Amino acid sequence: MRLLKLIVIVMALVIVAGGGVLVWSLAHHWNRLAGNAEAPIAAPASDSSYASVEVPAPAGMSFAQMAATTDRLILRFTGAQGERIVIIDPRTGRVAGTIAVTPSTP
Repeated sequence: MRLLKLIVIVMALVIVAGGGVLVWSLAHHWNRLAGNAEAPIAAPASDSSYASVEVPAPAGMSFAQMAATTDRLILRFTGAQGERIVIIDPRTGRVAGTIAVTPSTP
């Protein structure tokens, strides 16, 4: 009977300790997330880590869509002769590559 009481007491202490760790962990992560929410999202205007670049639309094509990844900016141009995808490195402003998509003729 004493052994059973000892086991119950030890298990109760383990549950209380686990609950305390859970509450501390949630509070710690909550404070860290709340701190990140206050950080500015946009880079300051004086940040020179981005380059200015002009990307002229290919002849006979117009701008259709833009997508961004962590290290690339992807522009899609469309026209009668097909599509062209231009990939830009936003840090340098350099065109990293282009992909021409032409309609197939049957």
